[in-house]
Amino acid sequence: MFPALHSSLRLPRVLALAWAATGAIAWAAAPPQFTVEALPEYDALFRRESGWTGADVASTVALSDEVTLWLYGDTWVGDVRDGKHVNATMVNNSVGVQRGRDPAKASVEFFYGRGRDGKPAALITPADGRGYFWLQSGVRTANGLFLFAAQVERAGKGDDAFGFRHVATWLLEVANPDDRPAAWRIAQHRLPAGRFSRDESITFGAAVLRHEGFVYIYGYRDRADPVFREKHAIVARVREADLARFAQWAYYADGTWQAEWAKASRLFGHAASEYSVTWWPAARQFVAVYTRDSMFGSIELRRAQAPEGPWGEPAAVYTCPELKWDKRVFCYAAKAHPELSRSAEELIVTYVANSTSFWHMAGDARLYWPVFLRLRPSAPSIP
Repeated sequence: MFPALHSSLRLPRVLALAWAATGAIAWAAAPPQFTVEALPEYDALFRRESGWTGADVASTVALSDEVTLWLYGDTWVGDVRDGKHVNATMVNNSVGVQRGRDPAKASVEFFYGRGRDGKPAALITPADGRGYFWLQSGVRTANGLFLFAAQVERAGKGDDAFGFRHVATWLLEVANPDDRPAAWRIAQHRLPAGRFSRDESITFGAAVLRHEGFVYIYGYRDRADPVFREKHAIVARVREADLARFAQWAYYADGTWQAEWAKASRLFGHAASEYSVTWWPAARQFVAVYTRDSMFGSIELRRAQAPEGPWGEPAAVYTCPELKWDKRVFCYAAKAHPELSRSAEELIVTYVANSTSFWHMAGDARLYWPVFLRLRPSAPSIP
């Protein structure tokens, strides 16, 4: 895994009147209407010049009303000098603990591991010793904290930003999530649901949603194609108390919940390997936020009345301006963070800009940080 822009879509007057009359956003009848704003104050909270100096993935889990856990994949540890990473190394995962939602008052503490030689290392490593973990998504329940992690191996050489392969997904069960992450007691469970081959990929854990006593676990499936492997979103669900009991999982297929994971139906196309699904009170709908086709810099939003859908057509939210910096730059990892919202109207979204060249990314420290946006309806919702 390795600037301010403000756009606004105007709500037609007749739709605005209908919205006011019903007290809900009329997204079912027309594309969603909202504003998108950059959040430089949040960007500043995470930009560091020593220690933790950038990472991707950037998923969040609510540990409490005021404490948010950040999950990261590959992570820079070292220094930033003159806009470049120096005296630095990259570890495969880290976490952050944010206290407070107001970026002007909030604090963030970052955690990663240490090797036997004292050098920075990944916080969590696979129990079977194979490859490494990229943390994906997570949820806290009455039984503890549960994190999904992609188990990855190197498959390329040198400067190849895409020289890796996904070989398994694990559920990490943290018994003591309120302790410092270095002291976490973690049980690792390998998901039996999943296929990773040249012909087809099926995996779960890209996004997680709690709703009415269930945990919904989203993923994607794709098939081999001579030109492009389009990802389609899929979903499983399980009672919160049974999250670590994989035999209790059910998979949404052909309009019903079934026991066979390989039959999981495609919810929508042009999805990503990481995304988010959340309930947005302002919209009174579930929304999926993702980077179209994973990495081309177009952030999209879809909406649905139920966690499994049916999902509506995509609405273009934002085009990442970093794409104009250099032809090697790409943007990905778009997802929403309802844990950070300070009102029902706003939805905080992040994405990451990276480079197809590792050394280009290392030499331009503007890259490889979570970039923050705020989405708001273009007219106020009415209770």
